[in-house]
Amino acid sequence: LPIRSALSRWYYKLQRDRGVEGFIIPRKKATAERPGGPLDLEALEAELKKGGVRMVAMTMASNVTGELLPYKQVIELCKKYGAYSLLDGAQTAGIIPINLTELDADVFVFAGHKGTLTAHGLGGLYISERISMECPTAACEYVPGRAQPPSIFPSYCDTGSAPMMAMAGLNAGLQWLKAQGWEKLLTRRRELVHKLRFGLLHIGNGKIEIVGDVASTKESIPMAIESDQVTGAVSIVAAAPNTDQQVSMQDLNQHLKESADIVASLGFQCSPLGHEALGTSQSGTLRFSVGVVTTDQEIERLLVEIQKFLG
Repeated sequence: LPIRSALSRWYYKLQRDRGVEGFIIPRKKATAERPGGPLDLEALEAELKKGGVRMVAMTMASNVTGELLPYKQVIELCKKYGAYSLLDGAQTAGIIPINLTELDADVFVFAGHKGTLTAHGLGGLYISERISMECPTAACEYVPGRAQPPSIFPSYCDTGSAPMMAMAGLNAGLQWLKAQGWEKLLTRRRELVHKLRFGLLHIGNGKIEIVGDVASTKESIPMAIESDQVTGAVSIVAAAPNTDQQVSMQDLNQHLKESADIVASLGFQCSPLGHEALGTSQSGTLRFSVGVVTTDQEIERLLVEIQKFLG
């Protein structure tokens, strides 16, 4: 499915080393009868119907556009056709409520340094009881008197020293999110994401394009609908006023950093396959992210600085 490098590089490694075969499901193309979207569920089901699919691996949300993918429907399709489901929650853990029991994916992974607010270097891996873990080189426990094979790093279970400070940070981050309350956090994110997306469409004489298929127009953006389809990530490309010539996102990024100390993510956001699907593989995008401590004033300053740059 549409995947970032953290997933795709492992697929390519398995393809090279183990002969694993796979396919990438495209985005859903917009037509006169239906809107587009980040994933074509009909194409996925068509592949699953052919049989032989062992696992469907997907990211829950695009780290380029912020679009939430239809992960619940994908899990149901996997169950229907007997395939395992693997969800990459790096872009969603700590950002939207996730109940692993209700979600019932076979594998769920997340990065600690993003929505869960801990230090770099720590992540989480959940594996359901439906998956049997076997590895002849893993050393998960030591039984006195029993000969055991040496563990070959890296392998599961052979963890070495646990990063206790990062684990404490993860616990503190999760406790802070819980204390804030999900409804409060979600409501605030909706407000800020709406303000950013709506504001971007009203500056630069309409030359800014928000990348992705979430319905946004200058006249109206349905906040509740739009913001429940996206995380806090917003990617843009832009054309110069009164022309069709594309503005350099590198120059805009430099202007924001030097003039207002605003840091954005320039380029391909570790997702070359995502950019291929979006048609931005040549130039990339400039991505902004709304977080739990982002303020209205910061959004307003960003919009003002972009307007200054575009003229």
